[in-house]
Amino acid sequence: MKTVWFYIIWPLIVLNVGGMLLIAAISASKYATSPAFTVESIRVSFGQIQFTLSVFICFVEWFFAGLFISGYRRSNVSLRSSFSRTTNLIGFHWMPVILLFILFNVVFIGYLFSLIARMPELSYRDMSPVQVGLFMILGPLTAAFTEELTSRGHILSGLIPEGKKLWVAILISAVSFALIHGVFLPDKLVVTFLIGLLTGWYYLRERNLLPLMVTHWFVDPSSFGVFPFR
Repeated sequence: MKTVWFYIIWPLIVLNVGGMLLIAAISASKYATSPAFTVESIRVSFGQIQFTLSVFICFVEWFFAGLFISGYRRSNVSLRSSFSRTTNLIGFHWMPVILLFILFNVVFIGYLFSLIARMPELSYRDMSPVQVGLFMILGPLTAAFTEELTSRGHILSGLIPEGKKLWVAILISAVSFALIHGVFLPDKLVVTFLIGLLTGWYYLRERNLLPLMVTHWFVDPSSFGVFPFR
């Protein structure tokens, strides 16, 4: 099986470089087909850029998740061990879950509404109904499953047997989690880093991915859902 560091480094490189090239290609194609070569001619709607990026992100995240899941199978290692330390996936403690759910939502939704206040032009109104449906369903499901499985279940769990101290392992996984969400938005880096610390602490305390996946899935449509209707 490939090393943990492969999944720390390569997804963030592919997502950031690929996302930047994708936005450049979208803008260049609009510029090339425009009869007037002006600044306006290379502006692409925020909604269409976000939808295209979401499709790209879903593909990349499933690709890397598929790689290490296949590695587990070839090594005869049970993937279930990453989900829970016991055979009972729903045998978790409710108070840490409730605290996790509240803090996760407060941090991310608070950031998103501050973003809306600073950039009121952000909207997905130009998305088609099909695009909105795909964006609101496939994107959150992909992020909840692949990001939690990769960042917490694989990377964080894999760093500890390598001799890392618990706080160092949480720190590394949180940095990796932040960087896969983009290196060009400093405020988003801080927010996702804080979420990475929170979820890393919870996972090492409870060793259960199910509450993390459910919380992650809930926060995406509940927060991003404001954009298509603005």
